[in-house]
Amino acid sequence: CKAGEQCAVVKGVRRCVAKGRSICVATGDPHYTTFDGRRYDFMGTCVYQFAALCSEDPTLVPFVVTVENNNRGSRVVSYTKEVTLKVYNMTLSLSQADPQKLKVNGILVDLPFSHGTQLRAYISGVHGFIKTDFDVIVTFDWHSYARVILPSTYSRSVCGLCGNADGNPEDDFALPDGTSASDEVQFADAWKVADVPGCSAGCTKDCQVCSEAEKRAYRGDKHCGVLVKKQGPFAACHGAIDP
Repeated sequence: CKAGEQCAVVKGVRRCVAKGRSICVATGDPHYTTFDGRRYDFMGTCVYQFAALCSEDPTLVPFVVTVENNNRGSRVVSYTKEVTLKVYNMTLSLSQADPQKLKVNGILVDLPFSHGTQLRAYISGVHGFIKTDFDVIVTFDWHSYARVILPSTYSRSVCGLCGNADGNPEDDFALPDGTSASDEVQFADAWKVADVPGCSAGCTKDCQVCSEAEKRAYRGDKHCGVLVKKQGPFAACHGAIDP
């Protein structure tokens, strides 16, 4: 078996399976967390490559996941509007415009949906799931929370806003040509794969930012500060989720 894989018996047959998995998340007014845990914010409103196979490895099935963001009321922030998986010559999209539905090659279908043994799509809780037979999973809550769940077989073989899944967050801001970006706006904008009318890379100059005095007020106990207090009511949760 390759790196990131182990031998296991699956339904009575020995085969190589992924040792683990990593998760990339876009949530809110997109706060991104890469497969390797690097966090950044990017407010662009075009279509971007979220994660895709970038290696020549013939044992890995090619796939591309893209995300489209939109503004909702404010020009300053954007949210994930649509997540699309292209795999096996098919295009599957989960969009804010069509809650609880899946678009397959441009046609709206009800969930659950399956395509032979290769693809399954279903609802679990508030999330739509698209699951491939090679264990790459794409989820979206039809509002603003998108994920790609990647098996360790694809470690070091992906690229896009989610980084390369090599376990090192420091090298996640890689541009398509392999060089390093100087900041998150340059990095994320380099992964733009399509324009939508009026889309932009988000704020690049004269951006509205909070002053230290404004931030200080919200770091207090009456606001968000209570979440991160070492002895606060959420302290017990800090081990499970980074406050």
